[in-house]
Amino acid sequence: MWRNHIRACSAIALSLLLHVVLITQVQSWRTQQDQIEKFRARLRQVPRFEPKRLANTKPRNVPMRQMEYHRQEARVQERPDLVAPDQDIPLLSPPELARVLRPFAIAAKADTFSPEVSERQAERAMASTEALRDSLRGESLDLLRVQDLAAAGNLPAVVLIDPTNRRDVTGFVTLRRVRLRGAGGGTRGLEALARHMRDHTQLLVQVDPRKHDYFLNPELLRDPIHFLFGGGGLRLSGDWPLLQVGEREKEMLRQYVQGGGLLFIEGSNRFLQSAAQLMQEVVGADGGMRPLPPTHPVYHAFFDFDSGFPSEDKGIYFMLESRPTTWDYPIRAPDEVVEAAPNVNPDLEEIAQPAQPPAGLWGVELEGRLVAILSDIRLHDAWVGSMALNENTALDLQSGPKLAAGVNLIVYALTREEGTAVRRALPAWVQKRPVDRPSAAIDDTSSRADPDAGFDESLYDHLDGAVAVVCAPLGASFGPGSVRIRVGGHDVELFRDDLQGVILNQLPPGEHWVEIAWRGKSETALATVKGRQISTVTLSVQRLAMLHRILVEVQPDVVGYDDWLHTFDDLEVQEIFLEGVELFEE
Repeated sequence: MWRNHIRACSAIALSLLLHVVLITQVQSWRTQQDQIEKFRARLRQVPRFEPKRLANTKPRNVPMRQMEYHRQEARVQERPDLVAPDQDIPLLSPPELARVLRPFAIAAKADTFSPEVSERQAERAMASTEALRDSLRGESLDLLRVQDLAAAGNLPAVVLIDPTNRRDVTGFVTLRRVRLRGAGGGTRGLEALARHMRDHTQLLVQVDPRKHDYFLNPELLRDPIHFLFGGGGLRLSGDWPLLQVGEREKEMLRQYVQGGGLLFIEGSNRFLQSAAQLMQEVVGADGGMRPLPPTHPVYHAFFDFDSGFPSEDKGIYFMLESRPTTWDYPIRAPDEVVEAAPNVNPDLEEIAQPAQPPAGLWGVELEGRLVAILSDIRLHDAWVGSMALNENTALDLQSGPKLAAGVNLIVYALTREEGTAVRRALPAWVQKRPVDRPSAAIDDTSSRADPDAGFDESLYDHLDGAVAVVCAPLGASFGPGSVRIRVGGHDVELFRDDLQGVILNQLPPGEHWVEIAWRGKSETALATVKGRQISTVTLSVQRLAMLHRILVEVQPDVVGYDDWLHTFDDLEVQEIFLEGVELFEE
């Protein structure tokens, strides 16, 4: 009997607990929906975003004026009181020649020269030289031509960068060819690339006719980039590895990459396997390699390659920006690893093997800096093919686009911050001054204008937008614990407990996945960003005793930037401007 009583009490207690949990959840859900509806109602109060149009101001009606001409009543006569009397000006008599020469003192050489006087004169001369050194060496007074600087041979590369336009880079670079066992700098390919850059850029690119056997010359450490193409260079001493470098050369290569130099290594898959092993020995445990994402500056140094260089397929990789480094270079083209026997039976059809896509550009990094690029997309073959007499050969090799890719490689090596090229500011006569453009009157009545008045909705399509993450209900804060937001290839972490929202500016227009992590929980939502407008994302927390979960919801209303700030001016919101290289791929 007492057992049935215990069971009944347990069932009643469990039923009460479930009812309490259900009522709490329903009440929490209703409260959350009410708060979100209040938030949406507040967003709907924001006036419709319209681009401001320019009002056509008509010129003022200036009264016409005409010159009145009167007849001449009397001839013009000279006033006698203003006429200067004629006076006889006496002539100046020439000075008489001096009859006596002025005596001057004569002293012996020993009386006028002494070490003390010479030291004082040298000190004065050095002081004046030091005072003028800044003005003499200033880039604004450098009147030498780029051709003269290159002919002097004192520096391997000098670059003048225009901060307003990356294609207005000026300067010169001398490419030196190095020959190692199994790899070389090539001849015709670099000549074709240098000629292409002289024709299509403002850079004077030359190729040193001399060849340097082995990487042992200290002068090679000053070059911004070195090209190593598989199959050339000196003869191998064995069948493996395909790139053989001595210990002294490895030490010189280590000094080169640590000092800001860049290596571009290209060849077959087997050759690049050897190159990866060599770079692991040169760089050490502090480095690694991974495929370059299409957002890397090397793809946008001069020309824009949004999907990578020609023959690359970035779709074979996932999460390039956040991919960890490794020393395992991918194996491609099995026929290169073990060469198959030729087919001697003409009646036996060849079995077509599906072609594997190339691995593309892989970057070797040392402490976060790019020090080498491994390539299997045959850029050098296309450079050589551009000099062929047959145009079909150049078209098949994609010589034009791959020459543009070579331009990006050299410009990136010259303009990167950690490079070895000498960077100079633009001369004063080349620096662009701000242009004062005529301003037109702005009709600031766009919020009250008729929506069908002919506004161009695509006026701001190419401008950056923003995403606002706001706590729900309104007035709540993020609370203790850091909040991490990932959007648009950027990772933002917030540590302030009193923040009620954050605005992430400078996001390109389009769809972006917004991932929010808080106390070990994370949720994602897809937000649409429009130019000069803010897309709002609400973050709410559901709690049940010790349990909690976060909810992320994108609000359908996208409002103007200024209107959003005015509507939610009572919230503690922090603005963050996103810039720099993206950390991960969406």
